[in-house]
Amino acid sequence: MKTPTQQLEKNIPKYYVFMTLRYAAFFFVPIFIIYLTSKGLTLTQIMILQGIYSLLMFALEIPTGAIADQLGRKKTIALGSALGAIGLLSYAYASTFTGFLIAEAILALGTVFISGADTAILYDTLKSLKKESRFKKIQGNANAMGFTCAAAASIIGSWLYTISPSLPILVAAIPYTLTIPLALSMREPLHTKSATLRETTHLIKEGIIFAKTHKHVRWLILYSSVYSAFSFAMFWLYQPFLISAGLSIIYIGAVFALVNLLVALGAYSANRIENIIGEKSSLIIIPALTIIALLLLSTGSLALGIIAIILGQFAWGYSDPVINDYINRHIASHNRATILSVNSLAASIAAAIILPLTGYITDAYTLTHTFMLCAILLLTINILLSLARKP
Repeated sequence: MKTPTQQLEKNIPKYYVFMTLRYAAFFFVPIFIIYLTSKGLTLTQIMILQGIYSLLMFALEIPTGAIADQLGRKKTIALGSALGAIGLLSYAYASTFTGFLIAEAILALGTVFISGADTAILYDTLKSLKKESRFKKIQGNANAMGFTCAAAASIIGSWLYTISPSLPILVAAIPYTLTIPLALSMREPLHTKSATLRETTHLIKEGIIFAKTHKHVRWLILYSSVYSAFSFAMFWLYQPFLISAGLSIIYIGAVFALVNLLVALGAYSANRIENIIGEKSSLIIIPALTIIALLLLSTGSLALGIIAIILGQFAWGYSDPVINDYINRHIASHNRATILSVNSLAASIAAAIILPLTGYITDAYTLTHTFMLCAILLLTINILLSLARKP
């Protein structure tokens, strides 16, 4: 029989497999916006759905983060994976805005059960093994593996769409299902937990108060939420941009394969690059690359758009392990999942504002207007954040 330490060690390769399977669900991503428009939805409606998704994340993020801290991370991850599979199946069979809204709600619930808990189980595993210094490298490598798998799934997804528009979404539910037994097989690291309602409420309040009062964590959460919201909006606009630039649907999967490989490269290189350039330079470069990408996309040129995708997606892959590491350095194990969920909560609020706005501007005006406005807003907000950070 394996010792508890050996069982904890097994969490690391299992985490790699878990992340790979999660990103394997990218079968539907390259054609998602195209699929919804084929069902009669406007871009404004699609972005409203994504905004509602973010609002649901806002409502559910902290309670589910607290549940993960109390009842065990692996159980909440498994439940989130099950709901993710159900949500995708619901999406495949929906035909009205209301149907898609229900599917979106199920997906949101699944996502928040996983959000924070997956990162927390890895970090506390490493902390129990006295190897927390490896967190940034391991998460970066896991993301790299996941996005490499997503690249292959993207190419297959476009091909599946030509057979049947709903087929990529149905196939995407399979890897989600496979993550359920994998999550349950993990060893739960030691952490403070309680099952009473009073202690649950206290844990939630404690996480929020810590995030509000810790100056550096608060700044990182604001920074991360703004960046992720604009990156998320830009990501969903890639499909209408590529179509408007004249690219055939069958080739969009290849572009998204490139997208995922670039995110994988950014994630894989994160530890090495951050060790060289440090925190201050990293926090400048991440939004700078995204702003440049938005400006290039605003030209409407397919060639410049591909360059923009390269820059934007590399920044996205680099940002996740780096920013998570910066935040994790300042929080304790007993409320780690809750505070990481506060970070996701802030990102959800920002996305709920930015996504519908980008959809409306695109429908009312053009993609060029949307990309240009996003670039100006992101630049302005980051300048204000930089000024606020100075002592």
